[in-house]
Amino acid sequence: MDHKQKRIINALIATKVNGWSNITKSGKTSAVIWYNAEGESVHRMGRYTPTDDLNQAMEAAEDLGSVKLTFIPGEKHQAIVEPYQKIGADQLGTGEGDTAALAICHAILASAGIMIDQHQTVDELLAKDVVSKDGKLYYTCLRCNRPLRSRKSQMIGYGPTCLEKERHELDLIDLLHEQQLVQQASNINFMDELNRKEAI
Repeated sequence: MDHKQKRIINALIATKVNGWSNITKSGKTSAVIWYNAEGESVHRMGRYTPTDDLNQAMEAAEDLGSVKLTFIPGEKHQAIVEPYQKIGADQLGTGEGDTAALAICHAILASAGIMIDQHQTVDELLAKDVVSKDGKLYYTCLRCNRPLRSRKSQMIGYGPTCLEKERHELDLIDLLHEQQLVQQASNINFMDELNRKEAI
């Protein structure tokens, strides 16, 4: 297996299995570090190589489920990953490779239902520039008009306090709407009951 394919497999395990990305806490993108969902750095991309590092491969596989590895002399290594149901991967993954680490990586991707040949480069798995859906950055808050300093706030359009207020207001609007629907339903039932009594 060539170096390019190994890099794609490493990136697939990092992004699709571990849930990492190249997006920092401030919303910027990195070309050298993997970050977890909270934006904290977890690994240098160049040093996260489960296709070559058996410990990293086992760690990723054990996060998915139980692992069984076999080797028959003269043949390739074979690995089976049986995922836990709670992870979301629900199929038995089997893989084989010239090394145990590579066999485990193939089994991990198989158990998660990830097709390697659908990806041509590592770049397509990386975020390029994280901005809002309409492609804009907001430099002032949409609610209070104060300057926004962090990249994350500029992408959202609200500072942390205003974002919390917006969410709270939306929750209140939803609650009021639900109460209005309940009130309308009870008014209709009351009128039906009243009309029925008049008819009697």
